[in-house]
Formats: sequence, structure tokens, C-alpha cells
Amino acid sequence: MEDTNLAQAVKATHDSSSYDTNVKFLLADKQILSRILKYAVQEFKDISMLEKLLSQTSAGEKKRILTEEYGMIMTTELEGRIQTMCNLSENIKGQSIKTERLNAIERMIKADATKEQIISFGYTEEDFAEAESLLCTNA
Repeated sequence: MEDTNLAQAVKATHDSSSYDTNVKFLLADKQILSRILKYAVQEFKDISMLEKLLSQTSAGEKKRILTEEYGMIMTTELEGRIQTMCNLSENIKGQSIKTERLNAIERMIKADATKEQIISFGYTEEDFAEAESLLCTNA
């Protein structure tokens, strides 16, 4: 059975809360928090570590930056938290892209575009079928 838009939104919210939870764990890590506080107390002049941690770079790159630029010891727990945060972020991003693709197909169907026209724009038959099903479910 295919998820409705509401079910997808609930999943995305759950993933977002998991992402937030992992970010909170990372920020609560003594190594990270001590460095953030060190810079924050000194006139709030350096938030670069936090920016790099929350950036769109890969988990491997984040680990390298934290180790090389900030002298952090990469523990198994910290490594796992970074990987989990990156995985959840990618999952949320992927769900958003899929939702937007389906919404675009739904708009084209409502504008009387044919299946062939929609597929010619680079959408798959599976995308079309899923969007069509969502339209029928929400009608």
C-alpha cells in the first residue's frame, strides 16, 4: 500500500526529529560543546565548527575537518553520531525531492498533460503511476 501525503509528512517529521535528536547528541558531546563554548564565550567570534558540522559535506569530510582542524579525537560514538546525522539528512532530502516530483506530475495531470508528455520530461512510469494513485486517493 502506498503512503498518502499525510503519511509521508509524518515520516518526514519523524526523520526530522531523529535528525534533530542526533544533532543534539552531537552538540552535547564534550569535545564539540567545549570548543563551541570556548569560541562563544570569546565574543561569539567563531562559529565555524558548528557551520562545518551542519554543512552539506559528507560524513567523511566532517570527520576529517573535526579531526584535522579542531584536533578532536574521533571516537566510535562520535563517528556514529555524525554518520547517523548525515544519513538522516540525506533521507529527508530524498523524500522532499520525491514529494516535489510527485507534486509536479500531479499538476501536469491536472493541466491535462498526457502520460507520454510527462514521461518525456524525464519522469518514470513508476513516478507517473504513483502520482496518479495519489490523485485518485486524494480526490
